[in-house]
Amino acid sequence: MTYTVNCSILLTELPLLERPAAAKAAGFDAVEFWWPFASSVPADAEVTAFERAITDAGFILQLDCPDLALSRHMVFAHLSLEDFRKVITTHVEALNHAVRDIPPERMRMHICWASTQGPHHKDVPLKDIVDIVLKGRPQAVSFPGANPRHGHEWKVWKDVKLPDGKIIIPGVIDSTSNFVEHPELVADRLVQYARVVGPENVIGGVDCGFGTFAGRLQVDSKIVWMKLASLAEGAQLASRELW
Repeated sequence: MTYTVNCSILLTELPLLERPAAAKAAGFDAVEFWWPFASSVPADAEVTAFERAITDAGFILQLDCPDLALSRHMVFAHLSLEDFRKVITTHVEALNHAVRDIPPERMRMHICWASTQGPHHKDVPLKDIVDIVLKGRPQAVSFPGANPRHGHEWKVWKDVKLPDGKIIIPGVIDSTSNFVEHPELVADRLVQYARVVGPENVIGGVDCGFGTFAGRLQVDSKIVWMKLASLAEGAQLASRELW
């Protein structure tokens, strides 16, 4: 079990850049923040100092990048796939510039097609963007892999060379469904990925966040804990099979 603190609610008596270290000293395993800057477009130095405060405290910096997938049908539906790929290539280049001084192993990035119960039939396929996503500096890449629209995409990795040092974190439980996945299904999903890219390069994850919007409840909190317990048990089963 891990414990997360929202440093925009607690520890606010401390300056912003001191809160991650204080959270670590208090025993928390992860931190989250609401938008911490006074400006919508903060200076590069301000962003870099904030990122370094998190990683220097011993936390992994997660960079949420729905623009690399979700924006295909939400913002750039008018573009051809070729032109959309040019757009997100620029986005990845900008991200890499922003985190150029942070070690890749201290970061992970998350892409998604929105944590909603919609049909998702307009989602851009993973195969059409994965090569660009993998150019990001963060060591680990998290993405949905359990929901009905993307559950088949483990096969994409048969045709993709995972760069040395990269880790994938496929979602193996659905963050929008109140079904509790059986641990054996979780294990099967993990083994599918591991057989392709190597077990040392796979971490089991969740498709997306369970609470990505304030006030929106898609999955009951008690069921969330049951699903996470199934994820942990399934990961243990997969590890026994693979190792």
